[in-house]
Amino acid sequence: MLEKAGRGHENALRYIDPTTTATPMFDNMLENPDYFLKNKGKSFEIIWMSPSQYFEMCARNREEYTGKYASALNERSMVDDIRARQYANLMEGGTYFPMPNIDEYGGQEGRHRARALEMLGVTRFPVMRIKQVD
Repeated sequence: MLEKAGRGHENALRYIDPTTTATPMFDNMLENPDYFLKNKGKSFEIIWMSPSQYFEMCARNREEYTGKYASALNERSMVDDIRARQYANLMEGGTYFPMPNIDEYGGQEGRHRARALEMLGVTRFPVMRIKQVD
């Protein structure tokens, strides 16, 4: 079950900017949600989840989209821990990173950020979840 913002989320906001994903289309969705719902059939929600939940959702979305088995362990294996540590160091130094995102068609941006947050002891962080609406 996905968790709402609660204990542990304050630290995430020291590192993650929840107003941007750094992906132009998704940032446009943040600014114009009604347009995307009406004209593109896409909606989103900002959900708070743990790093483990992020990897699990990435795997579930990939499996549903491709029809091939995917696991959270496989998603984690795609993370370069050296790069994640670099991100964690930058975060500790005051650099804000864009909010991770997951789209129901198997796409995601944020595995390294999720791992960096995990390294920093962050228990929950905001994620933009994009959905197609019929």
